[in-house]
Amino acid sequence: MVKRFETIFINYEEDVDAGTQKKYEISISPKELNLKSFKVLGWNVQRAEYADETTAGTAVAWHFVKNRSSDEALAVAATTWQSGKGYLGGGALVNTGGRAVLYNPNYNFPEAVPFDRDDVLYCSIRFINKGGAAKRFEILLTLYLEVED
Repeated sequence: MVKRFETIFINYEEDVDAGTQKKYEISISPKELNLKSFKVLGWNVQRAEYADETTAGTAVAWHFVKNRSSDEALAVAATTWQSGKGYLGGGALVNTGGRAVLYNPNYNFPEAVPFDRDDVLYCSIRFINKGGAAKRFEILLTLYLEVED
C-alpha cells in the first residue's frame, strides 16, 4: 500500500464554428490507472483561451463530477448547487461583453474527495462560441491526486 502524489494534465484544443459549442469529456478511474484508489485534491487551470473572440457569452468551461455523466450532474448542480449529488465543482473563462472574467481557475478541496477502484471521475470541458466566426479554443489544466497502488 504505497500512497503518492500524482498529476494528470488535460490539454484540449479545437476550432469551434460560429454560434456553436463543443463538448469534450474524459473519464478517469482508479481501475483504468491500475490503482487501488485515489483522492482528488484539487485542480489548476494554466491556460484557457478563446482566441480574440469578444462576443458576450463566449466561454471555456470545465466541470468535475463523480460517478455520473456530466450532463446529469450539471443539471443537478444548476438547480441545487449541491456537491453531494455528484458535482464536485468547476469554473469558466467567460466573456461578459468586452472583457473576460475567470472563475475558479485554482481549487483545493478542504478535504480530499475519495475514489474507490470502481468510482469514476468525469471531466467535462465546453467551448462556447457566441461570435460570428470560427475560433480556436483551448484549455490546459492539471488535476492533483493522491493515489494508492
